[in-house]
Amino acid sequence: MEAYMPGRRWLAVPGSDKQSALYAVAAGLASRVDMERPLDWSEGTPEREILDYLRRLTTGPGSRLTGVMELSTIYMLESIIRTWNDTRQGGQYGLIVNDELLIGGRNYLHMLAGSTKLPDCTVVLRQGGRRWEVLAHFTDPRTTKIIIDELQKHSSTMLRTVEKLKEDLEKLPSPAPASLTATMEVLLAALKLAAVAEDKETTA
Repeated sequence: MEAYMPGRRWLAVPGSDKQSALYAVAAGLASRVDMERPLDWSEGTPEREILDYLRRLTTGPGSRLTGVMELSTIYMLESIIRTWNDTRQGGQYGLIVNDELLIGGRNYLHMLAGSTKLPDCTVVLRQGGRRWEVLAHFTDPRTTKIIIDELQKHSSTMLRTVEKLKEDLEKLPSPAPASLTATMEVLLAALKLAAVAEDKETTA
């Protein structure tokens, strides 16, 4: 499936059973091609706002989908996407669950059979046991953590190197370009923060 949707990756979401499915479909609806951050379920993010909306939609008194949580998970997911398409302006979303096309026209079937990528307005989910995953544009949080861990691990050495380089630049007969000086200051600030974090982890 990833081959038909370049730029997306499988991501785990919180919860289990229907709650996990709710998180997954919210992430799928929030996904955009320009996403350059991991999933973030804190207040104010698009995925959290969509999740809160879906919770109201499926459990709120008088909601058109009240009671759908008591039915099958597949039926719940289909109902959510159909309701989203009916009530929201913009592109109509397709739905693929466990490699099965549930919502989408003939163009989806043609693309599933061929090599053309699927339309971007497609929520793609899969289930593994009681947990759900979404194929989305968000970055992998594990990759971000690895980068941060490596930066913290070597921050002290890097900080000394950059500080020495800054001192050497200041000794030059002619002043360094302002853009280079500004970049050095930003790099120093970032490395100092990483070094502080490294010290805290070491003494904890």
